[in-house]
Amino acid sequence: MITDFDLSKSLNSTKSITISGGMYAFMDPLCFQQYFNFKEDTKFKREKLSDIYSLGVIFWELSSGRPPFKGMTHPAIILHISSGKRKSPIDGTPNDFLEKLRIIV
Repeated sequence: MITDFDLSKSLNSTKSITISGGMYAFMDPLCFQQYFNFKEDTKFKREKLSDIYSLGVIFWELSSGRPPFKGMTHPAIILHISSGKRKSPIDGTPNDFLEKLRIIV
């Protein structure tokens, strides 16, 4: 994961807020397939594209000025991401940037 090395913690907690080495909002949606598919062969192996997805989420956060999925619970974030839903673009974001961001995320 490009955004986390399993070191992230909530400001109000000493517990790690990560699973499988990454924060939910920044994780490749394919990482969650093992939780919805009960076959043993569904373990996801991260690739370069996983980091590109994470970088796209960082770009969204930079362009919006706020963290993705703010106020959502961890299970809600997982369901949101794994169902293919994405956060809406922020008003005023340049169209050329949005087009590139949609390709990444």
